[in-house]
Amino acid sequence: MRLAPLIHRLITFRSLKSRLLLGLSCALAILAGAVLGMAWQVGKIMVHETNIAHLRYEADLLADEITQQINQRINALQRLNGAIGLSDDPTWLNYELQKNDSLLAWFEGLVVSDENGVILSDWPSVVGASGPRDQRPRVFQNGARYSPPLRERALRGPG
Repeated sequence: MRLAPLIHRLITFRSLKSRLLLGLSCALAILAGAVLGMAWQVGKIMVHETNIAHLRYEADLLADEITQQINQRINALQRLNGAIGLSDDPTWLNYELQKNDSLLAWFEGLVVSDENGVILSDWPSVVGASGPRDQRPRVFQNGARYSPPLRERALRGPG
C-alpha cells in the first residue's frame, strides 16, 4: 500500500515534475506509435513490390516455356512437311502420318489437306473425315499456312 500515495500524487499532477513526466511519456508513446506505423507501411510496400517482382519473374518463366513448346511443335510440323513434300497420294500421306505417330503426344490428330481445303489424309483416321469440307479462312506466315483447329462433326467424336 505504499505505492498508492505515490500513484495518487502522480495522478493529481500537482508538481511540475509529474506533469513533465506525463508529457514526456505521452510524447514518447506518440513518437513510438508514429515510427511503428511508418515502419509497418514501408514494410507493406516492400512486401508488395517483392511479390510483384516474383510474379513477373514467374510469368516470364511461363512465357518462355510456352514459347519453347510452341516452337518445338512448329519445328516438328515443319519436319513432317519436309518429309511429306508436295505429294497428294493419300496412301503415302497416311503412311507418313503413321510413321510420325509420336506427334500425337503434342496434337490430338494430324490432318493433311491440299490448297483447296480438300482433306487428303488424317491420323488417327476418322470415318468420313476426307473430302472437300475445310472452308475455313487461312492465315499465311513466312510462306507457311496456318489455320484454326478443326472443330467439325467427324473430329468431335461421340456427342
